[in-house]
Amino acid sequence: MTRKRGVATAVILCAQTVALADCSRSSVGPSEITESPGELQQLPGEPPPLGPPVSVAGDYTLTFIADSACVGIPIDLRTRTYDATIVPGHPLATPGTGFSVRINGVSAVPGLDGIAVDVSGNVVTFQLDADGWPHFVEQVTPDWYFAFDGRIVIDVPSASLSSFSTSFYGGALYGHSPTVSQRCESRNHQLVVTRR
Repeated sequence: MTRKRGVATAVILCAQTVALADCSRSSVGPSEITESPGELQQLPGEPPPLGPPVSVAGDYTLTFIADSACVGIPIDLRTRTYDATIVPGHPLATPGTGFSVRINGVSAVPGLDGIAVDVSGNVVTFQLDADGWPHFVEQVTPDWYFAFDGRIVIDVPSASLSSFSTSFYGGALYGHSPTVSQRCESRNHQLVVTRR
């Protein structure tokens, strides 16, 4: 089979940028794609196009639980519960796809006071950090700071986000300064989300 030069280039570019984006959900992949004048057609076996974004805006309770193997973290920091509100985020994002989690009622480091949420069809991603720098750092006491980093991706089976619980890979970060220099990496941290 022959492939169009532009499609092959898209596949190569997607493979080269896998560190920057999740190409596994791309509609351009290693499967065969045929081209008609002015349109691309989906072939059998390809994933269907993503539907409309699920609704995530609203009030939630978020509970982050550090893996019990993280014995260096003081016990009173291992479970953190927050009242949170998910609101539309970046003004340049496609409506319904870019959100921010506002954490309410706790002291946070200025500028590190929210969590990014991206929505693509029924896939919701909680992005806890950007290049290893947490989006949210809680100042627990005058000399203790706590944060999580990582990325949590869930498939939402309904039209809106509801309550869920999942484990995730990332770090529980803590320390005596906002740079939270101590880190416990694990695949067994937990996030519990409850819609209020």
